[in-house]
Amino acid sequence: MNNFTCVIIEDEPVARKGIAEYVSRIEWLKCIGTFEDALQFDNAIHTPSGDTPPLPEPDFLFADIEMPGISGLDYLASTHISSAVILITAYESYALRGYELDITDYLLKPVPFSRFLKAVNKARAYKEALSAHSLPTANGTFHDSIFVKSDRVIHRITLSDILYAEGMENYVKIYTSTQGMIISRTTMKSFHATLPTSTFMQVHKSFIVNISHIQSLDGNRLQLLDGSEIPVSKSFKTHLLTLLTPH
Repeated sequence: MNNFTCVIIEDEPVARKGIAEYVSRIEWLKCIGTFEDALQFDNAIHTPSGDTPPLPEPDFLFADIEMPGISGLDYLASTHISSAVILITAYESYALRGYELDITDYLLKPVPFSRFLKAVNKARAYKEALSAHSLPTANGTFHDSIFVKSDRVIHRITLSDILYAEGMENYVKIYTSTQGMIISRTTMKSFHATLPTSTFMQVHKSFIVNISHIQSLDGNRLQLLDGSEIPVSKSFKTHLLTLLTPH
């Protein structure tokens, strides 16, 4: 079983201590930080002070909603993190907006441990699915695949099926030959990191292409085998030309 890390963002000391106690009961989960508000957490992972190294982004993020400075929901809406987010709050009215922000689970205070455990197991399953780049078949061979979350559904996508991907701020549109377009709330940098460099290449700040689907390059436009056209920027073109015409 994989081990996972978490961070707790909660302005109430008693509630913060209670969540930490729940975490301590789970052998495979380790708390690497507790914070009174979202800005403290954001500073820790992006702008650490002095000689303190940045806090690594946790696998799980437990966050309250009503906090000083900026609410948990407003913070999630303003940034991109790859953590599986579990909201723990006394306000049921925020549930809909929480799910619109693609959270993993929504817990109402007071939270029994059994419900807390269900939420972290759900988050663990989600993170394990996303980190699996391939799955074994019955005979022990492997099919190259990635898992991508779109809304609350995790899609398995065969790498050879991906035509190209287009980045749009905190979202990526993944165009496939058999599943159509899948939109995932992630960054181009994060998505690119899940792809093998031998098959996929960034050709524009907003586009990654599957090299095996390239039909032709005309000026600054790539045409793919399915007829799609995507732009190529000057900063990436030299590398692309070297790849397509190695001799």
